[in-house]
Amino acid sequence: MRFLAAILFGAILIGLGNASPVSLALKDGSVLKGEVTSVSPLEVVVSTEFGIIRVPVPKLSEEAKKLIGTGNPPSPAQYEARIAQLEARIKSLEEENAQFRKQGATSPQTGIPRSSVRPASLAPESAPQPSAAGTTHAISSTGKRHNSGCRYFSSGKPCGANDGVACKICGG
Repeated sequence: MRFLAAILFGAILIGLGNASPVSLALKDGSVLKGEVTSVSPLEVVVSTEFGIIRVPVPKLSEEAKKLIGTGNPPSPAQYEARIAQLEARIKSLEEENAQFRKQGATSPQTGIPRSSVRPASLAPESAPQPSAAGTTHAISSTGKRHNSGCRYFSSGKPCGANDGVACKICGG
């Protein structure tokens, strides 16, 4: 339970604007400059220009601990502010998703519904050519319908375009 609270606390800290560059003083006198990316009861993760550095909380100076807020649980107002912020973000993403879905229903170039737009590979000029027997579809011994462009097509058992079960490879 404490671990979950620490993760939530770290997420709130980061979400409330602690992602800006900070200088953290250590007990040995050294200073880390970078962005605090996560905070847990055991360590602080800082993204510096030299890479990611994990610092155990006991090695931080008292000023650094106060700066990142370890030991001070977030207030209910901070939780509510973060929840409101996340709910607003979710709403904006849902609206954006609805717009994309609406745009996705039509082709951006022509405005024609996508269901009637065929890729170049399926255009009529690349339709299967009739075999020597003049058929474009055939049923295999398993009952699958293949078109003349399929590797499983055989001209031995010609059929109509809707007979049998469509092949999953060629679409029959």
